Amino acid sequence: MPQADFHLAQRLSFHLSYRWQDRVGNYEAFEGGKSLGQRAYKPYSLLDARLNWEAGSWNAFIEGNNLLNITYYDHGNIPQPGFWYRIGVLFRIR
Repeated sequence: MPQADFHLAQRLSFHLSYRWQDRVGNYEAFEGGKSLGQRAYKPYSLLDARLNWEAGSWNAFIEGNNLLNITYYDHGNIPQPGFWYRIGVLFRIR
């Protein structure tokens, strides 16, 4: 999985990661409660990123996953989420 880390400023960093997956096997596809039969897993690529600000015992971040909004099935007939993000603050207690 290729990854890159960039230090944009003294306390500001950016992380970028890419992964490509080609699963072996098949899954049972359904639509409207009816079986469409066996389907082979299709290969897919995902791009994720995180912007992080660190200051002493805390850091703040914004993270985006599946930035290209790829539709894929990783386990059976369960579609995995498209683009999603989260924002947070972490505190370290010593």
